[in-house]
Amino acid sequence: MEETQKKQTHYVISFITELLGTAILEFLGCMGCIFSFNLGPLLPAFAFGFAVMIPVQIFSHISSCHMNPAVSIAFLIFGDMEWKRCLIYIAAQYVGSLLGFGLLTVVTPKTEKMCLLRLKVGITPTQGFFLEFLCTVVLIIFVFGAIDSKNATYRDSFCLRLGLMISGLVFSVESFTGAGLNPARSFPPALFENIWKDHWIYEIAPILGMATGAILYRFVLKEDEKYSLNNWLAKR
Repeated sequence: MEETQKKQTHYVISFITELLGTAILEFLGCMGCIFSFNLGPLLPAFAFGFAVMIPVQIFSHISSCHMNPAVSIAFLIFGDMEWKRCLIYIAAQYVGSLLGFGLLTVVTPKTEKMCLLRLKVGITPTQGFFLEFLCTVVLIIFVFGAIDSKNATYRDSFCLRLGLMISGLVFSVESFTGAGLNPARSFPPALFENIWKDHWIYEIAPILGMATGAILYRFVLKEDEKYSLNNWLAKR
């Protein structure tokens, strides 16, 4: 009974930290995109890169600070998360993003379609889907490579390197899709504005992209995975 209570308490703490982390991400990231100052993708790239870096530094030792349903699903596929905890994380991430964006709409001037993700002129839904898909494959492979046990001596300043990697991805793809990369980040602006055109891309592409990346890393690149290609080739 005592062990069960400890486990339940840890779920509660994980829910709170994921909620707070995603709220900070949504609040700071979207706030940085309210005014463009004619800087193109540079401003949202650094806004979301640093917005990721801050909660990772604060909470990663408590709940890993995924802040992204696609990341949690990828960790489930990777074998580093149980399904119950994955569902708790995902619920916290959506609630946190709604709270963060809701607070932003209260404390900042009303801006039309604030932080709403849309495909840019000339980009087809198919192109947008694959851009979001491929960027999230890169994102999750970066994460798994960084936390790999063989990379243990190179984990210093992980939050900074993760933030800069996010900035690089956003800088590359923002001019085409707006750079969602996170279903929880994409959902609140669409809900508040009630604009759902092409929104399926920002919900489905990151999940499929990170699931693909998790499968690729676990069964091709990871050495200590029993059924990995790397392990199979090492025995030949």
